[in-house]
Amino acid sequence: EPIYSSISEIIPPYSIHILCKLGKFVGTFTSNIKMINLFCKINSQIFNELNFIHFECGCISKKQLLKEFCEECMDFDNKDIICYNGVDYQFKKPGIIFISLRLGLYDLDPMYYDFIPLIFSKFRNNFGFVGGKKDRAYYFIGIQGDNKLILVDPHLNQQMNNDFEKDYDSYNTQDLYLLDINELSSSFSFAIGIFNSTHFSQFIEDFNWFAQNDKYNQFLYFGKD
Repeated sequence: EPIYSSISEIIPPYSIHILCKLGKFVGTFTSNIKMINLFCKINSQIFNELNFIHFECGCISKKQLLKEFCEECMDFDNKDIICYNGVDYQFKKPGIIFISLRLGLYDLDPMYYDFIPLIFSKFRNNFGFVGGKKDRAYYFIGIQGDNKLILVDPHLNQQMNNDFEKDYDSYNTQDLYLLDINELSSSFSFAIGIFNSTHFSQFIEDFNWFAQNDKYNQFLYFGKD
């Protein structure tokens, strides 16, 4: 029986972080998302066969997203319709899609610097992204020029107030700051708002632009439908 109070650090030998470190050591690019997805599926089978933990990991498909946001529709008079593979779907509920990436070991790898501006220019209905540097977390809402990220850093805690309109200004930061892309940490999550069928279709189109681009399809692509 282990003495848990004596454990100072746990290093998962099969983590993606360890894979990337090994890849950097031997000079092999290991951040290919297709390889990582295959590795996760193998781990899923191992864990589930051992039957001590349920482990599930995979790539989201367009069909899975349709189930989240839409439902099959027989009402042809409804205008909020999405047609996919010959089937009509009716948009049923709004939501936000978060996409989390790790593009480098600790700091953002320079080969991905040009991807960051595309979050704002190529993804319509984007809500910016959450990221940071070292031990600081920020919320980025835009970019100035080619390499200056615009961020807000509220970090203000206050009691919930049901009369939101009365104290509206207190819930909004008044200051904006800039951060060079080369200072950005490698892990971040960006968000896309989906509030109707048009937004959903736009997200699929925007995502496909990356998936069909040889430079970005290694880490942004849908799983098979």
